[in-house]
Amino acid sequence: MKNKMQKQWLKLLTFFAAVTVFLVGCGGKGGSNGGDGEPKVLKYGRSATQMTTLDGQLSTTADVIQPARLVAEPLYTYDKDMNLTPLLAEDLPKTEDNTTYTVKLKEGVKFHDGSELKADDVVFTFTRLYTPETMSTNTFIADMIKGAHALLEGEADALVGVRALDDYTVEFELEDAYAPFPYVLGSEMTMIYPKEATEKAGADWGVTTFVGTGPYKFDEFVAADHFKAVKNEDYHGGEVHLDEMWIYNMDENTLAMEYEAGNINSALISNKMAGNYADSADLHKIEAMGIFEVVFNTAMEPLNDKNVRKAFAMAVDKEALVNSFLQGNATPATSAIPPKVLGHTDRPLTPADPEGAKKLLADNGYPDGVKISTWVIEGNELADAAVVLQEQLSKAGIDMEVNLVDRATYLDKRNAGEIQTVFRNWYKDYPDPDNFLYTFFHSNATPNRTPDWGKPETDELLSEGRRLPMEKREAHYEKIDKILVEDEVATVPLYYPVFHYLMNENIEGIVYVDGLLDFTHANVVSK
Repeated sequence: MKNKMQKQWLKLLTFFAAVTVFLVGCGGKGGSNGGDGEPKVLKYGRSATQMTTLDGQLSTTADVIQPARLVAEPLYTYDKDMNLTPLLAEDLPKTEDNTTYTVKLKEGVKFHDGSELKADDVVFTFTRLYTPETMSTNTFIADMIKGAHALLEGEADALVGVRALDDYTVEFELEDAYAPFPYVLGSEMTMIYPKEATEKAGADWGVTTFVGTGPYKFDEFVAADHFKAVKNEDYHGGEVHLDEMWIYNMDENTLAMEYEAGNINSALISNKMAGNYADSADLHKIEAMGIFEVVFNTAMEPLNDKNVRKAFAMAVDKEALVNSFLQGNATPATSAIPPKVLGHTDRPLTPADPEGAKKLLADNGYPDGVKISTWVIEGNELADAAVVLQEQLSKAGIDMEVNLVDRATYLDKRNAGEIQTVFRNWYKDYPDPDNFLYTFFHSNATPNRTPDWGKPETDELLSEGRRLPMEKREAHYEKIDKILVEDEVATVPLYYPVFHYLMNENIEGIVYVDGLLDFTHANVVSK
């Protein structure tokens, strides 16, 4: 036993030494406050296994968007209260009919290669998003622009809905009225790229070359490992304090170890890990504008039966899921639209009723209960939630098989429409109900995201919601939410998540902008 323990400790010490060597090789131990002439350095760690590119048009994940946002910027951004504010534009978009929007660019904004931001770069960026050869995963984000679908489907060779009126004025024309369109222009998926540099880089864009207007410039990128950015001395948005900004991909145990060792000075950690820091002043808890939910593939029996879906909802104990599994680090969800988003319905939390669910099944032809299945990515929080629900559902006679698979297998199954019960999470691309509902429940939604819902009534209401003026949209989306959650049980909202960050006390100026950290004016100071 003693020899075995010695071997285990030797393995751990070897691993720790290897990680320390890795971090020292990537810029030295921990961050630096710039004392004694040293550069100011901030090192941020998170699980970022999908950080394989910096091109925000090729990914919906924060693994990519977080590092990319250091370098590139959309036309607009959000303040801490989620109000849309100009970033590369002089003011908010102008419109008289919610169909045509005019954006006036700031003059004198420079890309990192020294070229000036012009309207042609904006036209290029949106055209690239819908050019089939780009193979963007994010074409849903602005597909209301006139001609977007035609370009994407190869029926046109230009995006007719985006035009440069002069060097600093861009006009967006939509297929139909869409009141929340200004929010789209604040999405990180619409970060503006320089036409010449992007075309020159070709397939290397976002890998060995990445140019933007942001507070930091591309310096070093190793896919799924780390990204190093350096200060943009000529940033248009004010003083940048940090000389270097690093983002590391680390598993959770390594994150904690390296934070404790001082090799990184900030980290995103899970709910489980947060419990270890409950009494620490370094722990920061942030409510996220997102949702974890279960949606049903109604093309697959028995989930085509609304009574089965309703029984599922009745059997789920959201309070236990949050308080036990998540240790209170979330809020039980009762609406498919998150809080602080227009149309959110703050309905009372209904206690779980497994006996009532079992009776509902028996009364509707399922005296022996039902068998269903799900596929989830192993190691993901959703996988853990599925296992918790598996036990809860069993009390109602619902036997849910949980298949734990790798990400590639999961995506193949999901894209083929072969997952019966879909566990998913979604964080806002922009703070509007359309981003949470149309994206998943309209029959025209991205095929690999919809669980084959697409009912005509829902389609009509979701399409109408896009056209309505802002003052009429809240009641409209409350109606849609009721249909999806109560009447048809197309979804079972589980919980609204929170993020946990560890931050050294000497870090200042980081702003949380839902789902991402804004390091623009971050600083490391002496205390």
